[in-house]
Amino acid sequence: MNLDSLSLNNAVRLYEAGKTDEAEVICRQILQAQPANADALQLLAGVCLRRKNYEEAETAILQAIALNKRAAEYRNDLGNIYKAQDKLDLAEKCFRKALKLKPRYADPFANLGALRAMQGKPQEAADAYQKALELDPDRPEILQNFGRIMTGTAKPEQAIEYYNKALLLKPDSPEILTGMAEAYKNQRKFGEAVAGIAHSAACQLQVTLHGKASHGARPHQGINVAETAGLITHAVGLVHCDPRVTHSAKPTRILIDTGTFNIIPDKAIMNFDLRSQTNEVMDMQRERVTRAIVKCAEAMGASAEIEVVGDCPAASLDPAMVAEAAAAITAVLGKSLDVVEVPASEDFHCFAVEGGMRTTLIGIGTDVETHHNSKVIYNLGAMPIGVKIMTTFVRNKLG
Repeated sequence: MNLDSLSLNNAVRLYEAGKTDEAEVICRQILQAQPANADALQLLAGVCLRRKNYEEAETAILQAIALNKRAAEYRNDLGNIYKAQDKLDLAEKCFRKALKLKPRYADPFANLGALRAMQGKPQEAADAYQKALELDPDRPEILQNFGRIMTGTAKPEQAIEYYNKALLLKPDSPEILTGMAEAYKNQRKFGEAVAGIAHSAACQLQVTLHGKASHGARPHQGINVAETAGLITHAVGLVHCDPRVTHSAKPTRILIDTGTFNIIPDKAIMNFDLRSQTNEVMDMQRERVTRAIVKCAEAMGASAEIEVVGDCPAASLDPAMVAEAAAAITAVLGKSLDVVEVPASEDFHCFAVEGGMRTTLIGIGTDVETHHNSKVIYNLGAMPIGVKIMTTFVRNKLG
């Protein structure tokens, strides 16, 4: 076999597909012909790490580093080899060296997050994962790990949001689905209450596209709104705002019907659902999504009419009211849980944002794992608890 047929790219593809044995054969044959091939040494280190052959993995990656001391990726890989052996101090030094060589490199931040989680430092782990997502927001494994940290720090609603993002990128992952199930189980339980629920902002857009009909055999004579809708869907999916703030934009309905199958359609209706944890990011997201829709339609020769059919602000909880609610909950249950952020919206918050009222929204645990389900069953024993908390709140308020 010649070296061309044993290309490193082919070995990498095999490795990423989980075909470790085949990848190793090609990798070692490349190194036999080219002992100073640093990238082949890096791949060999990955193969050995996967097999838990740490000594050979370390030897291979150190040889690669000797050949290219400026490669941040090699330092990151060496850190992973040390991390796998619980040599956490050495691992951290490698990750930080990688970031020094390449500051905008998501992998070392993600690995520092994993390392901090191993050390039992969930907040530092969350901070590191957040930095990784700022640099690379579409990595399912980082989103999954961040969701795991949120579940472990009693923030299941945020965990569910990140698991949902991960599932969009990797829908068949059993690990992500298992993590999401765990997050749902950790939502507020019966006998618990929170002093404030910070719902997200929501906005629903309805888009009417106008094109030009033509026969299916002459598509060049028409303007196809089905193709336009596809382009718009893709463009909206590429809209990103501040990754530190949970947000999403997605199509929820596309209606196109000419009554037959051989006509280029000239009219379509699309609906989009936008969510954001803050009103500021919602404003930015809505402007960018609107611009993407209009520009995509123009690029296809179509036109777009955009109507806001639903709009709900994010929460604006009053700190004093939250504190008073926490005192009432503590008096009834012995403990009040921290304010939670949730991706759902609630028009109650219009009282604060549009009416200028001081508000908080108390949450009572009901042992429900998910909502918007016709078969959901609430623990009705939570009702008397809610009554006691509210009466205590009012009594404290009235003195």
